[in-house]
Amino acid sequence: MTPDRTHLPLRHARQTRGFTLIELLTVVAIIGILLAILLLSMGRVRESAQKSACIANLRQIQAANMLHAAENKGYYVRIKLNGAWWNVQDDFLRYLNAEQKGYKVDHNFVEPLKCPTAVTGILVNITNVWEKENFPGYGYSPAGATDDKTGTGTFTAVNQNNIANPAKGIAFSDALDFQFYQAPKANYKWDNERKTSVTWSYRHRNGRNVVYFDGHTAYLPAP
Repeated sequence: MTPDRTHLPLRHARQTRGFTLIELLTVVAIIGILLAILLLSMGRVRESAQKSACIANLRQIQAANMLHAAENKGYYVRIKLNGAWWNVQDDFLRYLNAEQKGYKVDHNFVEPLKCPTAVTGILVNITNVWEKENFPGYGYSPAGATDDKTGTGTFTAVNQNNIANPAKGIAFSDALDFQFYQAPKANYKWDNERKTSVTWSYRHRNGRNVVYFDGHTAYLPAP
């Protein structure tokens, strides 16, 4: 009698096919590409959030400046008063509601109102301790103001009536100094800034945020 071989165990178990080296390398490469795309996307999202926060800061700073003018016969805060830059003058800090935002006894600028991109950029490169603590990453346009020649470190005051077109006159801008009236030089790098006198900044991916005297904001790409 011939035995039924259909029910006998197989002599050799079927072996499972493994990945080849090329297949493994391909999978690793794809994962690497996906991670790179994810990191790039996260970086752009962070930059966009910082840019939005910066614009909100500028809007609030000019709103305080307009309040100052409304209660001081049309005069905006001075660029400098008795040696104090605009952003650390007690009167202006009051209009910024600094007490509710962590205003310090030593009159440092309100930390949350600093440009977030400047905090991780130009402020890291500043060596002067006072400037590192107080420079907000924004500059104030002179709009015709000059040193009043009294030797006290005071600039002349600018009145609202002196601004011919508030919708076209920039009040505050991303900058490399407390005041600005010139563009960066040819060797400027937006992703590696250094404090530079009277110069505006293109730190937001080669563009700058500004607020005009009428209170509206804009993003201006570098030419």
